[in-house]
Amino acid sequence: MKAQTSTEFLVLVSILVLISLVFYFSIIPFLQQAYHSRIKKHAEEICKFVANELNLAYQVGDGYRRKFFIEEKLLGFKNYTIDFQNFSIFVDWNGWSVVCPTQVGRVNGRIHKGWNYIKNVKGEIYIE
Repeated sequence: MKAQTSTEFLVLVSILVLISLVFYFSIIPFLQQAYHSRIKKHAEEICKFVANELNLAYQVGDGYRRKFFIEEKLLGFKNYTIDFQNFSIFVDWNGWSVVCPTQVGRVNGRIHKGWNYIKNVKGEIYIE
């Protein structure tokens, strides 16, 4: 009788472990999608922020000066690059990218992570 109870208990535990594993492996794709969505949203926020800074410098005109900060990593831990080309800001990470349009066609200098100093001198946008 005791051996039968032990066998039944082991079968029950095995079934519970199997159900737990199936649940765990079925939820992983949803967790990965949520993780990617959070990274993408943060990249879009950075992209829009930089585009707004450029547009503001362009719209205000000559004499505009401002210092702004761009975060070093997406969500505090994911490396990324930021670049400007042909009226667009690009934020790239691990083969993914987001693009934001700007009103500015040309920027003198490079946009970089950390502190940036933007100015408009006679209609030309400079970033240092």
